Amino acid sequence: MTVDYEELRGRFYSRLDSVFSVEELNKLRFEYLSSKGGLVRSALAVLIQQRVEAERLSIWTGLLKEFNLALAHRLEFIREKESNEKLTAEAVDVSYPARPFKVGLKHPLVRVIEDTRKILTSLGLEYVDGPEVEDEYHVFDALNTPAHHPSRQMQDSFYLSEVGKLLRTHTSSVQIRAMEKREPPFYIFSLGKVYRNDWDATHTPMFHQVEVLCVDVDINMSHMRYCVGFFLDNLFGCARMRMRPSYFPFTEPSAEIDIRGQDGKWLEVMGCGMVHPNVLQNVGISPDRYRGFAFGAGLERLAVLRYDVHDLRSLYSNDLRWKVS
Repeated sequence: MTVDYEELRGRFYSRLDSVFSVEELNKLRFEYLSSKGGLVRSALAVLIQQRVEAERLSIWTGLLKEFNLALAHRLEFIREKESNEKLTAEAVDVSYPARPFKVGLKHPLVRVIEDTRKILTSLGLEYVDGPEVEDEYHVFDALNTPAHHPSRQMQDSFYLSEVGKLLRTHTSSVQIRAMEKREPPFYIFSLGKVYRNDWDATHTPMFHQVEVLCVDVDINMSHMRYCVGFFLDNLFGCARMRMRPSYFPFTEPSAEIDIRGQDGKWLEVMGCGMVHPNVLQNVGISPDRYRGFAFGAGLERLAVLRYDVHDLRSLYSNDLRWKVS
């Protein structure tokens, strides 16, 4: 096998100048430098077998190094060329109008909580807060709830290992603490998480509750009805409501509030009533001089009614569609 040095070198550089991709470059490398049939290495193998002089052999060895260096330079050229083409293709026109930025929406429950705060604050009510881990006195005893009441049973409330401690079942406990520190008259509301041992389409073990309490001289049910109507009208928009007689241990008389749905059916939304005299006495307020009214609702229930959600539990399903609908 006889290979012309200059002819081989000329063919290589001619081919190299026409290579513009890494794939083509690898093919050229294999054709000339591969240990399995590459032209330069094959020529070297023949020369070694022919036992040619070292000077001639060194020329071909130098050609092997020269081709490797030329291929490396060509690879650098190709990569730089591809990078420049990519930058040109992805160039940003800074004078072009920006794309509209999609902002997610607030969760329905968050909207209801925020609207509730705004509505009650606009009535002149003061927000008060209290602990979620409570004692039986503030959750039950001070609210005129007898020891045999079902809500005090283990299956309905979350009791802690410490005797007499539990997660609050309503935000009324906040109002008891507020009344212990205040002298009438006062107009307050509490809003926060409460806990009950329920789990179905209309109940969750943790939910949010809002309660309003107003204590003053000559407070009556007309005042309560106005405040309830103002709240529901602003939350639902011109809500038609009715009051039904009911029972709660901490109010007397007591009532349930219903609103008429779009299908014409009445839907229960909250409870209300005049503060029971025993509750006022428990916090050192004279029921002979002062009267009060209270009303409260579960905010998840208000949210499902407002946004026509069929399963209350879906509010806690981490469904991202709540953020865009």
